[in-house]
Amino acid sequence: MTLSVRFSTSPNAVLQHSSGRTYTANSSGICDVPYTDGQSINSPSTAGAPLRMLGFVGATSDRPVPNGATNWPPASMLDTTLSKQIYWTGSGWVDATGAAV
Repeated sequence: MTLSVRFSTSPNAVLQHSSGRTYTANSSGICDVPYTDGQSINSPSTAGAPLRMLGFVGATSDRPVPNGATNWPPASMLDTTLSKQIYWTGSGWVDATGAAV
């Protein structure tokens, strides 16, 4: 898995990237789009619920690292290796208990 942006929309909605690539939401309306495309997703190309960005998701090995960009890494992400939400403190990642992960 690569770092992705998780969206919520209508079940089975088709999301379209500005390049024309498409991504289909599952039957619950959840769609994970690779980070590189997630920043340029247009509204769903099928009618339905509004498109909402839920956050970032990826394996431990996909965790973002500081690169000098504003607001990066994101404040939190779902780590799929650990199966839990983790939080950026400004110097490292912690879980909800504050333990380093």
